[in-house]
Amino acid sequence: MRNFLLLLFLFYTQVSFSDFGPVNRSVMVDGVGTLQGPLDKYYINVKNRHAGSGTDGTVVILDVSNDDGYSVTFGQAAGDVPHCVLDQTCASGAVCRCQTYGLKTNVQFDSTENSTTAGDWVYLDETAGQNSLGTVQAADEWTTLNINDIQVGVAYDTDTASGDKEVFIRLRK
Repeated sequence: MRNFLLLLFLFYTQVSFSDFGPVNRSVMVDGVGTLQGPLDKYYINVKNRHAGSGTDGTVVILDVSNDDGYSVTFGQAAGDVPHCVLDQTCASGAVCRCQTYGLKTNVQFDSTENSTTAGDWVYLDETAGQNSLGTVQAADEWTTLNINDIQVGVAYDTDTASGDKEVFIRLRK
């Protein structure tokens, strides 16, 4: 009986840990080649330490003045690294859900510098005063990028207007 339970345990753990990430979260292909299941999206909980509220789709950075690892704020200083994209409106001081990976349909985009091109990276622009806080920008040519522009994800659409954009967020390592 003990050997049977050991075999059962080994079989179960082999199946459970054979996939990277949470089990049963991956998109599967059925017998005729159609994708089935939810798209992979990863979220974390964060606390908004900014004086104002953040809207759904706002890119936030770690608040390094709080050494707790989950406080976020909005910023545009050189060296600011995007942490995640808010998945809901988040009042100042509130704990909220924030997306780090996967398709998001309403990332805040500012077209002050360039329009988006489908398949190109979008960046958190850290040049103060250039774009709105917590938005992403596009760069049509490498000459418009500088060392302060940090990748957030990949644009799904080509567009020239500011507003909500579909972006595949790639902030999870």
